[in-house]
Amino acid sequence: MKMKTETKKILTIVLLLTVSLSLILFYLQSQPMTNLTYRYDVTRLTTGSAGYGYPVWSQDGSKIFFKSGSHICVMDPDGGNVTTLTRGAYPALSRDGGRVFFRRIAEEEEERELWVMNPDGSDEKRVVSIPMTDDQPLLGSGWALSPDGGKVCYYAQYPTGKTAYNRHEIAADIRIMDVNGGNETTIVSGISHTDFYNPDLIWSPDGQKILFQASRVCSNELTAVSIRMVDVDNTNTEKLSAETRENFGAEWSPDGRKIAYISDRGATGQEDNVDIRIVNLSDDDSEQLTKSPAFKTDLEWSPDGNRIAYISRSTKTYCYSGKQKKNDKSEIWVMNFNGSGKDRLLSIPYNYGTIHDLKWSPDGSGIAFVWVPNVKVGWKNADIYLVDVPEMEAVKNEDKN
Repeated sequence: MKMKTETKKILTIVLLLTVSLSLILFYLQSQPMTNLTYRYDVTRLTTGSAGYGYPVWSQDGSKIFFKSGSHICVMDPDGGNVTTLTRGAYPALSRDGGRVFFRRIAEEEEERELWVMNPDGSDEKRVVSIPMTDDQPLLGSGWALSPDGGKVCYYAQYPTGKTAYNRHEIAADIRIMDVNGGNETTIVSGISHTDFYNPDLIWSPDGQKILFQASRVCSNELTAVSIRMVDVDNTNTEKLSAETRENFGAEWSPDGRKIAYISDRGATGQEDNVDIRIVNLSDDDSEQLTKSPAFKTDLEWSPDGNRIAYISRSTKTYCYSGKQKKNDKSEIWVMNFNGSGKDRLLSIPYNYGTIHDLKWSPDGSGIAFVWVPNVKVGWKNADIYLVDVPEMEAVKNEDKN
């Protein structure tokens, strides 16, 4: 009888411990996470509450330039030797790594400026300055550096004086100029940017073509965004994506023969999906690489052009410091350029936060990314991490994603 009583006590204790651990685990999983290394196999490169982002690797992989609050900084690839260089955002490096370009908002906040400096922060020079007005609402980087670092292209936005579905129409020209400020030329005029705040400009690897975006307001709730290409020398333009729905995030393959982009123009039965498509410029053939309901974003070609990394999210929208569904998550995936060999590197619940800004290391062995925790004003608590990438032969977790 005594043995039975002792056994019951032990079983009761075990049950209570199991329930307690389950409750603790449930509580932890429902809370924001400010340090991913507690639970995931990643390396944390920055610490603090400055709002780190936009990592950019040097060509030899020995340095990472990034944004910290309102400043441009540089660090070693392990997160050591952090140095603040100057005030600015959106760093970009010339091909030879000898110059760093960045955007700066003038202190009076009436102009957005493109600046250049040496990698150590010395010899700052302003390249171009564009007034900021209510009619010129460009918020993103809005400019791109040519591969040889000799020219820069940018959008110049202006109002048309017309309205579309109760919105003031905004148009834009694409201008090219030397980085010393000379030889400014307009290569495309009158691009529609109505209701579109962060259009991209992407030079081809050989510097002969530029990808850009145009928008078209279709209704009070829908804006169609298309991807187009312009030849720098003869200014001929070509449409690469459909003129309906949203198409964005275009990136050239390293050899300049293919263009991958994100589109919500799904196949039959997948009209609401947001997936990755690829265009082969030799035959203009377009192929859908991913086929899942998840929202794809921030694709990035590997340095050798054999693989594509991308972020997959359960939903198109996300509210920081809000209650999220238990199964919603953001993930980092890699796949071969033809859509095969999909490999999930990281999967994190929305309750913890979201993943942004993928950047491959030059040797292809890792991907730097930005982690934004699910807390109030999450971007001010963002940090940069590094996740290892397995060899191409090591393929696992393959599914329709």
